[in-house]
Amino acid sequence: MKQSRKVLVIGLDGVPISLLRELIAHGLMPSLASIIQQTSLVEMQVSLPELSAVSWTSFMTGSNPGSHGIFGFTDLKPYSYELTFPLYSQIKVPTIWDRLGSLGKRSVIINQPATYPARRLEGAMVSGFVAVDLFKAVFPARYIRTLRKQKYLIDIDTEACRQDHSRLFDELALTLASRKFAVDLFWTTENWDYFELVITGTDRLHHYVWDAITDPDQPYHTSARNYYGEIDAFLGEIVERFQKKMGTKDIWDQLFILSDHGFCALEKEVYLNAWLKKEGYLFVNKDSLFSLASINPNTTAFALDPGRIYIHTKRQFPSGPVDDHQITDVVNRLKESLFRLEYNGIRVVNRIFDRDDLYSGPLKDQAPHLIIQTTKGFDFRGSFQEHEVFQDTDLKGMHMAHEAFCINRKVPSHGLHIEQLAQYILQNY
Repeated sequence: MKQSRKVLVIGLDGVPISLLRELIAHGLMPSLASIIQQTSLVEMQVSLPELSAVSWTSFMTGSNPGSHGIFGFTDLKPYSYELTFPLYSQIKVPTIWDRLGSLGKRSVIINQPATYPARRLEGAMVSGFVAVDLFKAVFPARYIRTLRKQKYLIDIDTEACRQDHSRLFDELALTLASRKFAVDLFWTTENWDYFELVITGTDRLHHYVWDAITDPDQPYHTSARNYYGEIDAFLGEIVERFQKKMGTKDIWDQLFILSDHGFCALEKEVYLNAWLKKEGYLFVNKDSLFSLASINPNTTAFALDPGRIYIHTKRQFPSGPVDDHQITDVVNRLKESLFRLEYNGIRVVNRIFDRDDLYSGPLKDQAPHLIIQTTKGFDFRGSFQEHEVFQDTDLKGMHMAHEAFCINRKVPSHGLHIEQLAQYILQNY
């Protein structure tokens, strides 16, 4: 029988492989450069749409959204117009640590998105984004007092930091200090077999000051680069600690470092529902639509973030007018129109996927009918209250479906998908 081993997983939310290579080439991440020399750095496909809630759930369950049931940061309740924020309890399949728990193995999970409220497991958990209450984010509860005493932060104050970028770096430092404290706490108090830490500050940095990372003239250029230097030093410390725990430097099959999606500069926000209104697909009962319930029964399609289009079918919605035999025609007309959508001569839509292209499993029929992959720089939004299709924003970066990465010695160099990582992790046990 193969001897059981421990596994260490580190997530860097929203870090694209091209940025990683650039920072390493400039000597800003020496610890990671050393790790890569012993392993492989590979580009990885992710679940669509390219959101943390979707991709991280696919990672931690090793399954497709059509099986785990999370299609966005907000989802629709079946046969209704009611939007919900998916909770950890709504994930329909077991996670990596659920499977390990059934084998008598213990896990520590720190700051994993889409795990709120924390639930019972063999081990310990501190939920990540979008956790709002530390009391509900920690299991077992005996750790709450210690974390509160240290003023543990789940996330930065996103609204305040969006308005004041000087505050952003203070809060990034505080959240990174919280992750370091949690690692120190659980590393020694829990007899773990699987240890996972996700750093989400990288995603926040990219949304607010993406240009600061590569533009030397940007006022926060040095601060952005220094933040990556601090992350690199932290990674080096954790990996060295793991080697000492295992009693060997050869831990490269058991170490996984990954991101959940790529990132790029944001040029324009594109409001799909404003476009659907102009094209005659979406009709509303009020000048401003504050809820999906205000959709007029004549509507044939509407959108949710970030580029998910739902056909308003009789099968899926209470007042939907579209019969099953009409869906193909509506989909084809939408695709034709979307591929013509341009801004200053640039085609906005790169690819359009049908639900059957991306999803499999018992929940596939709850998925959006179309998922749009944009051209770099155009970020699709699903707000119902906007009237203009193209708008400026104070954000500087946007998610990108391409350029997620994984670092490990045994994963394939081509064709790796985030849904496959669970199987490579579990092979160690």
